Amino acid sequence: QSFERKHGSLDQALSSELSGAQLTRARALLSSDTALADAATLRQATAGLGTDEQAIFKTLEGKSPAAREAILASYKKQYGSELKADLGKELSGAQRQQANALVKGNGALAGAAQLRAAMAGAGTDEGAIMASLAGKSDPERAAIATEYRKLYGVELLADLASELGGEDLGRAKSLLATGKVSEVEELRLAMAGLGTDEAKISQILSGR
Repeated sequence: QSFERKHGSLDQALSSELSGAQLTRARALLSSDTALADAATLRQATAGLGTDEQAIFKTLEGKSPAAREAILASYKKQYGSELKADLGKELSGAQRQQANALVKGNGALAGAAQLRAAMAGAGTDEGAIMASLAGKSDPERAAIATEYRKLYGVELLADLASELGGEDLGRAKSLLATGKVSEVEELRLAMAGLGTDEAKISQILSGR
């Protein structure tokens, strides 16, 4: 209300600056319609010349069954198409599998597909590999490894060993086994490579 007293209609101001899915998302946030806001975020991530895969995954991760159903319904109502079908047009391979798994609420399958995507193609995304395993419970890591074997016909550890080496492989093995790395390994990683991560070293030592 204070904005409208000073500047006029907020909706008109938004309409003059935004359009399409961005405008839909802004209006949804103003009305506290989180399902529509998420649906608009997904639409924006798949529209235009490029696809924002990370925005898709971030929007779908950790949603409850009720929240997922609300997003799917809002997406279809707003855009006249099924979210899964649109994601299928924009994504391929392991990334499509990851998105479909998130839509279904299958976190283990999504984790397995995320790991596969991180190891596919010309380069290996070490950060994505570590993020997929860090902080996961024993049952969660076991489920991810099982889904990976079922989906791709190879053991996760074998693929990690073929894609990583040195400190990265050691860290991935530790994360797969325990969901975390030891302080010794963290210190070794902080001092490896071309530079030394002094801030990380201080953080590790100060927590002792």
